[in-house]
Amino acid sequence: MAEKKTLGHQKILMAKIEDEDDLYSTFSKRCARLYKKASDMIEKYDIDEGIIIFFPIDNLSLFSTLQLMLLLIIFSPYVQGSEKETMD
Repeated sequence: MAEKKTLGHQKILMAKIEDEDDLYSTFSKRCARLYKKASDMIEKYDIDEGIIIFFPIDNLSLFSTLQLMLLLIIFSPYVQGSEKETMD
């Protein structure tokens, strides 16, 4: 059997990324892949989908179809109200 020319698919160890630049770079790449996967699924299966991502620098990113975004806007007062009641 011939030897492989490349390393192929390898496991990546789960460890905290210490370098801040590497951390943000990796996070951005993963977000981009998530957005691409979501948009591909929306296109292929004609579904409504939404992603909420909390960035490490206290930032928030939303990705959704228009119908799902409208539902979030319509029902957001009810969700915020129920959160306040449970916190009191």
